[in-house]
Amino acid sequence: MHLDNYHEYQSFIYPLMPSEELSPTLLETLLETFSLELASEIKYPYYSFTENILSLHSNPDLNFTSAKNMKPLSFDFRKEWDSLRPFSKKDPLIKALGNQRDLVLDATCGTGKDTLSFLKLGLKVISYERSPLLAPLLWDAQRRAPELELDIRFEDARNCHERPDVIFLDPMFPPKKKKALPKKEMVMFSHLIGKDEDQEELLKWALKTAKKRVVVKRPLWADSSPTISYKGTRVKYDTYIV
Repeated sequence: MHLDNYHEYQSFIYPLMPSEELSPTLLETLLETFSLELASEIKYPYYSFTENILSLHSNPDLNFTSAKNMKPLSFDFRKEWDSLRPFSKKDPLIKALGNQRDLVLDATCGTGKDTLSFLKLGLKVISYERSPLLAPLLWDAQRRAPELELDIRFEDARNCHERPDVIFLDPMFPPKKKKALPKKEMVMFSHLIGKDEDQEELLKWALKTAKKRVVVKRPLWADSSPTISYKGTRVKYDTYIV
């Protein structure tokens, strides 16, 4: 996991609530590596450490219904890895990615679920995540699953020196206007991380950088004009051949 440029994107110092479960070594790593500070009182957002898991807490008094009784945000790579189903050749993601020997750059790592899917397929993957809020959670998830050889880098993907065959994008799209509310976890995720205001610029960069194709994961209802689109039951993989 690459942390060399992490502090270039860390503009705030976030609190970590004290915990007797944290070993001195792990505590020192979290404080120094991610510019966290031990807090004497709760100030949102903040991190906590319980049952060997680092979690991020959002304000429960946020002004939307889904924030009520919301669980803290944390990632479990081993559990996610074990739950991944085998991919069939007809899977839209398989079709979108093309050659399974290609190098894939996941420019929007987020929760890490897509990166794990690529690894499950046997692909070589480089992942980027620029949110300083997510960095400690991703690092902690990797700490608890060292057998998964993830290459996650905490900076803007546009700083990548490699030129991959495929660039994968999963931008934060605004929710569709409908009666059903999105999942609580996604509401919290969207609130903490915010919108991808520069997703069009990121797509333009990807189209210039990828050797073969750019794959954008989008909801089925999203307007787009790719070379070809592979649709699943909930999302589609818009593929741009370059």
